[in-house]
Amino acid sequence: MLDTCSTCDQLKRDMEVAEAAKDTSKTSELVTKKRLHLIKANVARSIMDAYGYDNDPSLCAITMDLQQTLVTPPLTTNVAYYKRKMWTYNFGIHNLKEKSQVHLYVWNETIAKRGSSEIGSCLLHYIEHHVPSICKKLVIFSDNCGGTKQEPQHISPPAALHTQWKILHGEALLPNVGSFLHAL
Repeated sequence: MLDTCSTCDQLKRDMEVAEAAKDTSKTSELVTKKRLHLIKANVARSIMDAYGYDNDPSLCAITMDLQQTLVTPPLTTNVAYYKRKMWTYNFGIHNLKEKSQVHLYVWNETIAKRGSSEIGSCLLHYIEHHVPSICKKLVIFSDNCGGTKQEPQHISPPAALHTQWKILHGEALLPNVGSFLHAL
C-alpha cells in the first residue's frame, strides 16, 4: 500500500459529494482546483529532473522519504493477526544524479522511533558517507511526511557544504516510492 496525496484524496471526496448533489458549479470549481494541483506537481517533477540532469559536479541533489510504516511480521492468521505487532520503518534517500543509487535505512520500533532525530541521523550518515567531497551545494527534496518536514536542527553537515531544502506537497511523487516497492 502506498501513501496517497491528501489534497487529491480531499478533492476526490469533495467532487463525489458535489456530483451526488448535482452541484455543477462546485464540481467545475473542484475540477479546476485538481487541474491546478496536478500542474504544480508536474512543475515540481520538472524541477527535480533539472537538478538530476545538471552536469555541475559541485551540485548534488537528493530526495528523501519515509515509507508508510510496515507491520512486522505480516501475518494474516487470525490469532497471530490480533497479537501485538512490531512497527518497521524504512527511510530512503535517492540520488537524483545517479538514478540507480538508493540508500535505505531500515529499523524497527525497538531500536528507535521515526521523528526528526532519527531522520536527521540517517541524513547525516548519508551526507558523511555518500556525498562526494567535491559537492559544495546539496539540494534536498522531501515531501511533507513526519520527520522530513523541516531541516533537522541537530545535524551539522560539513561547513563547506551548503544545504537547501525543498518541501514538496502532494502529487510530486518522489523517486523513492519506486525504491520502496522493490525494497522489502
